[in-house]
Amino acid sequence: MGKLTMAVRETVSSSGRKFGLKELLEIKLNWAKRLYRGVMRRQLLLRSLYLFPSYVQIEPTSKCNLRCKVCIRSRVKQTASEDMNFDLFKTIVDQLRQPIYGTKVVNLTGLGEPFLNPNIIPMVRYAKSKGLHVMLDTNFTKVNEDILKETINSELDLLVVSFDGASKKTFEAIRVGAVFDEIVENVKLLLRLKEEMNAKKPEVVLNSTIREENVYEIPQLIKMAEDLGVKGIVFMKQAMPGEKYWENSIFSLIANEKFHSEKIAVKGCLDYMKSVCCVARSCYITFDGKVLPCYPIYQLIPREEYGRYEMGDLTKQRFSEIWFSRRYRQFRKSIVYGASLPFCESCFAHK
Repeated sequence: MGKLTMAVRETVSSSGRKFGLKELLEIKLNWAKRLYRGVMRRQLLLRSLYLFPSYVQIEPTSKCNLRCKVCIRSRVKQTASEDMNFDLFKTIVDQLRQPIYGTKVVNLTGLGEPFLNPNIIPMVRYAKSKGLHVMLDTNFTKVNEDILKETINSELDLLVVSFDGASKKTFEAIRVGAVFDEIVENVKLLLRLKEEMNAKKPEVVLNSTIREENVYEIPQLIKMAEDLGVKGIVFMKQAMPGEKYWENSIFSLIANEKFHSEKIAVKGCLDYMKSVCCVARSCYITFDGKVLPCYPIYQLIPREEYGRYEMGDLTKQRFSEIWFSRRYRQFRKSIVYGASLPFCESCFAHK
């Protein structure tokens, strides 16, 4: 007799009640779900403790040319605005890409605009040369035809364009310093160049951070993504210190059938809210080589508290030394088993 069936029978017999077939099936289903969650948690823990993170986010620069309302930079004082040293970047990538259990995906995104780092294309090329899947998020203001051709030739896998409004008024009110028409034209130019160069990469996706100002433009944003011909659009909730995640009802707009598109992929915050905390299988590396458990920590805690969560410094230590340290492994284990930190409730993965 299977353990699951025995557990169900024990539950039924100990309750002293009589159950119908439907109730028995529900009990068995609930036990199965519990067992599945336990198995998945153990698998995640094993990977977390003994394998490299599958996904690493590296900050190529902390500089930015905009002052977007959706960005944490609008709420916090920046202690530095610098580019990551290219030699440091190469050292990090070399250490991440192990033959069997190494990192698979690198996201070249941080608090700054990646294209402000003059070495961003060489960084992409270098990471690609090591067999990594490479992506980056951009405000798409600092590009021209030559840069876009270089981007295509670099074989960047995924380019995510921040796009927070379907109208010029809303877009420019949120993305302060950007010009709506210029970003639209830059997206069109990239897609045209891809076609002319017969290139499949990078895939282009729009990312929209939802606020009170633009929540009712979601249908128009999806329509715009269709018209532009991008691969998809992702909707995210703005995360700020001390703010809990908005109720599901706000994002029912995204899940509503009439807003769905048959031509592009639409992913909303409801999908992200069902996700698992990324700490166990990823990490964040700042422009100066500090290793943090996740990007939201970098966004949501005061700068003076960084030291509490910095797991190491890649200018002084190897990545493996940091990732497999007793402190970091214990931290990941606690998160896998349900521990929650003060800023977790502001994260998009918080349930």
